[in-house]
Parts: sequence; C-alpha cells; structure tokens
Amino acid sequence: TIRQTDVLFELVDNYINQSGCNLEHYDEKLEEIHSIESLQPLLEKATEQQLKTIFLFLHQCCPNIRAVDLSSCKVSESFLAQLVVSYPALTYLKLNYCSGVNDAGMAHIATLRQLTFLSLFACKNVTENGLDKLRALQHLHYLDVDRCVNMNDPRSFDNRTGV
Repeated sequence: TIRQTDVLFELVDNYINQSGCNLEHYDEKLEEIHSIESLQPLLEKATEQQLKTIFLFLHQCCPNIRAVDLSSCKVSESFLAQLVVSYPALTYLKLNYCSGVNDAGMAHIATLRQLTFLSLFACKNVTENGLDKLRALQHLHYLDVDRCVNMNDPRSFDNRTGV
C-alpha cells in the first residue's frame, strides 16, 4: 500500500541520512510491499555496509519483495550473496551502473530461479563468463547487457528462453 511504502521510504531515508533511525527496533511487518524500486534514489547514496544493514532489515519486515532496483548502488559480490539468500523469489533485478557487479556475482544471481528480468546495463566488470552462469535461469525473458564494456559480443548470450 502507499502508506507502507511511505513508511519504508521514511525509515530508510532517516537511516541513510543518520537521523537517529535505528532499523533494528522497527518490528512492524510491511508484507504488502512487493517492490522497492521507489527506494533506488535513497539506496544509491548508501555505503555498502548501509546497504547490507538495510537489506537485513528489509528481509525482516518486507518478506514478500519480488522487485529490486539497485542501479548505481555500491553492490559487491558479498552483497549479492546476501540478497539472493534473503530474497530467493526475486523476479526483477536491476543493477545498472553497478561497477562492483562481476562474474562471481553472476553465480549468485544464477540461483534466482524465478528471475524474469535482469538489467546489467553498463556493469563494466561482467564478461561472457559471467553471463554463462545465467543459462540455467529458465524464466529469464529480459536481459540487458548494453554498455558492458568487458564483453566481446554481448549478443552471444542466447539462452533457450530467447534472451
């Protein structure tokens, strides 16, 4: 609902801006939230440690999230490992301009068996080897690898789903 999304936005905003918000003491369930795309402008300001803390918090209060936009965020392989464990049912993942996303991170993403949408636009550390790890994703219908500069031929990824 809009109210729950507004509450979540305010909590995360206060946490990132050091306004005295302690996420650990918030125990209301926000189960109606399925997407946190609206948080992206806040999340891109967060440090990697803040991102990890935010997603541990989100895992507790928002267990039904299926869509995440982390474009321009400080995402690392260890963060991706945490994300896929917390949200194994993700269907939508946007990681545009995340320079910390690499081939090792693709192995974690490959465990998201329900993933249908993945955008890696301008993820400069992803290569064809990383994309090969995604071939097991049977439901992946959209994959954006434009401007991934370390790929010889991004179009070479031809998964049986038509991606």
